[in-house]
Amino acid sequence: MMPFAELAAETITSGPCRDITRQIIGAVLEKYRVEPVELFGYSREGHLVAARREAARRLKKQGYSITRIGRILHRDHSTISNYIYESIRKAKRERYVGKRGCMVEINPQYLEGLRRLAALSETTIKAIVNQAISDTLEAA
Repeated sequence: MMPFAELAAETITSGPCRDITRQIIGAVLEKYRVEPVELFGYSREGHLVAARREAARRLKKQGYSITRIGRILHRDHSTISNYIYESIRKAKRERYVGKRGCMVEINPQYLEGLRRLAALSETTIKAIVNQAISDTLEAA
């Protein structure tokens, strides 16, 4: 049986796009200061997940399929899908704020202002909207 580090290196260096794959993985390893064994390993430590997420997004930008990225990073395709599309889902969720099970769609023209206000006040959009709703209900 091949040692894990050699197996990971074999995955990176096989296939038609190996130079691009090596460059991307190498850049991510350098940026996050992790070893290949850690990147391709099983740990769920935050910095390793962040490194895998970035590697997956970079590979996807180069046209790799979700399945191929999964093979490269030794992850299931559903994990890769979560890595890549997480920011899109987060942005969609940010448009809706829940209070007691109710969902309210925030008008897109107000959303950017709410984002700035949340950043300045070091809070969340949800907290701002909840406070506004609470103040309105108290005044009524």
